Amino acid sequence: MARVLKVFGKQKLVASLRPTDFEKLRAEFATTHGPVSLCSDIVCTKTLFKYADDMFDVRVKFGQSFKKPSLAVLRRERQSRPKKLFSGEEIHSLLEIASVQLQSMIYLGINCGLGNHDCALLSLSALDLRNGWLDYPRPKTGIDRRCPVSKETIKAL
Repeated sequence: MARVLKVFGKQKLVASLRPTDFEKLRAEFATTHGPVSLCSDIVCTKTLFKYADDMFDVRVKFGQSFKKPSLAVLRRERQSRPKKLFSGEEIHSLLEIASVQLQSMIYLGINCGLGNHDCALLSLSALDLRNGWLDYPRPKTGIDRRCPVSKETIKAL
């Protein structure tokens, strides 16, 4: 929150802050941060002043300009970045040097889109190795996930 102090000044009273002050703060954040970081900056700032309101009953008005970037802006930013994909050659070279456990995780990532956390929480009861299926709800959301498991993955498991 050093940037908040830098923009507002250490002597500024919280009760004297106006929406124009928060416009300046948002503009300062935007000079060095992209849309995703700008969202975090705005949320952290609002949390700071919410705490001040809860503890000291000092309410501020942020105004209409102190908002997070729209979802459309965030989507365009995400789409402008290069895709984070491994090539087939990279995957094969990883599989050659990986331990048996890591090979299983790589195959589960390729076949079913499992990540590190998914693999860590995966139980054998979610795998039907005889028929080659994985029935495993996403740990965070609980959304069902059912996908076929390749012979290579079954062999690695």
